Amino acid sequence: MLRALILLLFFPLSLSAPAQDPGDELLPPEQAYRLRVDVQDPQTLVASWEIAEGYYMYRHAFEFRIDEPGVRLGEPQLPKGKVKHDEFFGDVEIYRKSVSIVLPLIREPGSPKAINLHTRAQGCADIGVCYPPMDQTVRVELPPLPGAGRAESAAASSGSRAAPLARLESLAGGDTSEDEFLPPDEAFRFVAGMKDPQTALLEWEVADGYYLYRDKFRFRAEPAGSVTLGEPRLPAGQTKHDEFFGEVTILKHRVRAEIPVHRLDPDLRRFTLVAEYQGCAESGICYPPITKSISLELPPESAAGPTSAPSEAPEQVGDRAGPQAVATGGGAAPESAGGTPDTPYQSEQDRLASMLATGNVFWVLLVFFGFGLLLTFTPCVFPMIPILSGIIIGQGKAINTGRAFVLSSVYVLAMALTYTVAGVIVGLSGENVQAWFQNPWVLGLFAGVFVLLALSMFGFYELQMPASIQTRLTRIANSQQGGTLTGVAIMGFLSALIVGPCVTAPLIAALLYIAHTGDAVLGGLALFSLSLGMGVPLIIVGTSAGKLLPKAGPWMDAIKA
Repeated sequence: MLRALILLLFFPLSLSAPAQDPGDELLPPEQAYRLRVDVQDPQTLVASWEIAEGYYMYRHAFEFRIDEPGVRLGEPQLPKGKVKHDEFFGDVEIYRKSVSIVLPLIREPGSPKAINLHTRAQGCADIGVCYPPMDQTVRVELPPLPGAGRAESAAASSGSRAAPLARLESLAGGDTSEDEFLPPDEAFRFVAGMKDPQTALLEWEVADGYYLYRDKFRFRAEPAGSVTLGEPRLPAGQTKHDEFFGEVTILKHRVRAEIPVHRLDPDLRRFTLVAEYQGCAESGICYPPITKSISLELPPESAAGPTSAPSEAPEQVGDRAGPQAVATGGGAAPESAGGTPDTPYQSEQDRLASMLATGNVFWVLLVFFGFGLLLTFTPCVFPMIPILSGIIIGQGKAINTGRAFVLSSVYVLAMALTYTVAGVIVGLSGENVQAWFQNPWVLGLFAGVFVLLALSMFGFYELQMPASIQTRLTRIANSQQGGTLTGVAIMGFLSALIVGPCVTAPLIAALLYIAHTGDAVLGGLALFSLSLGMGVPLIIVGTSAGKLLPKAGPWMDAIKA
């Protein structure tokens, strides 16, 4: 790294100093790497560099950007390079002599007819000097999108399109002219990429007068065992009576699908996403099912925000899309050379929410019940044992095992119903309850309370509730512990508030699932099963009427000391 900085620092001097050997004289970067941008079609640009003899360019260093609204870049299609051991960046791919990079475009109606393409590239000379990154901007005039002038272009391409459109005509059963229907890749322009390290983003630009069937989407990952795909999130769509499939839900215009991606191998950096879909034209023909395979690069798990643009399916897809700034991959970036990517991480609540979405119902309920059993052994649940024991003992000597079991069950059921009802309401409301408590004032207030309580425990002072309030609360508590089922249920409801901090991951997972899917039944059952799992040990302790609890004695003094 130090050597690279020294070379860059003295690079201007090397340009102006007279060279002893004319063959070793460095060319200015614009002469060593000559850029040309051509328009291949209304949705495709080709950026080409002519590379002088004795020079090369880094594959990983190319970047492209378009700032004009209504025009976006898809993932650039870079050819394979030659592997070279570089003294600055290690093993990298490079280009010599020339390189041409295909740049897919997605253009919205009314987009500009001319754009500025911003490029960044970097290269080196064989004599051991590397140029700084080169920024260049090229003004490009774009031809009109297919549409109004389609009749003329259709005549020129009728030969290549005759066969597929003839098959479509036969499906429709009419004598429709082939020029009236778009090829499938133009009717449904498809792009895909990674929105973030755990989410694949797929987009379709559906031409006017066409639509996609919502229930015909199928997705899978290849090779098998590389990643698992979660439940796709698709738009709601609209209902239509279709002459082929009856009452169906269809999607028009721009269709966006997000698919959770869970990598099974932490070191996996690329996988193939296979998408299947089918659509029709409003005028009465349906296309055969379409299958696209797209190779997607998995960004490091620690990457923040959108990390790669939607990419087109190789040599098949007519659509192009992506964020306005695209950094290409394929090699080790300078800043990451020699480093190791962070191990992918998925939060516990995300894993549980994914299991809710894709798992078997009985298995899901069993797992959440098991989580409830484990939560019993957390400090938050321990205070519920003396509460329940106090209720049982409050019955006096007349208490028997059956009565103790009923009281314990009512207590646990009240606690479970509290969690279930509150969770379902919050989940369906779509409110981010977690965010409410991330307010600095709320966090600061609770932190201050804990500090005051800690100082009290260390003996700096005594915190004691006023006697009048203590007397009143004691009277209320005693009335509730008198053994009535209503009083026990109220105590169960209040006790549910105690264990809140201990059930964050399962609780948030269920709330996320309910909010995203609207399935309050499965989400509510999961919460109810979780609460029952926490309650089973309480029922056992309560039914025993305290026989299973340790007795007070000298051992307590030893622990306190």
